[in-house]
Amino acid sequence: MDDRDQKTEICKFMLDKGQLQVSEGERKNVAETTFLEIANIVAQMAINLETKRAFSTNVIERAMKEELHYSIRPNDSAKKQALTVIKELNEKVKSLPIGRANMKLQIVVPSKELKKIMEAVKESIEEIQECNYNSGQAVVCCQPGKFKALDDKVSQMTRGKGRVEVLALKDVDEEEVNM
Repeated sequence: MDDRDQKTEICKFMLDKGQLQVSEGERKNVAETTFLEIANIVAQMAINLETKRAFSTNVIERAMKEELHYSIRPNDSAKKQALTVIKELNEKVKSLPIGRANMKLQIVVPSKELKKIMEAVKESIEEIQECNYNSGQAVVCCQPGKFKALDDKVSQMTRGKGRVEVLALKDVDEEEVNM
């Protein structure tokens, strides 16, 4: 075995059996970045349930640090951890009325079927904003976790003739507040 083959074998061994050494500074930087990413995702996904307005990332960060004493899980995705944070904030921090923002959807079906469909999907709907039985259209809000079931039910009941369109991923009140 010549010198070059030996070096190749050594490299293969190191790649297969070796471990990556990460400095404390690098680990701390990754943890801080992930913490901020989680806070940003929570701020995008959640709203104040009383005012229907979005929270700032700073408010979420402060609550994660001071109220939850949240520590990141390096093997879980930031989105998965953000969903956990929303749930924990909702359960443990009563001073912060937080919840997932509703999706704003438009249901479009044949007009004669809208009433029957609205009755069948009422458990999935949080709020009906508009409902026009003559045109077969309704604008509704639902939790993101219920969207697929709602879409499947509408498609099934109309045999593919109806559809559910996403108007907004986050139904929030965005009017300006004067201080």
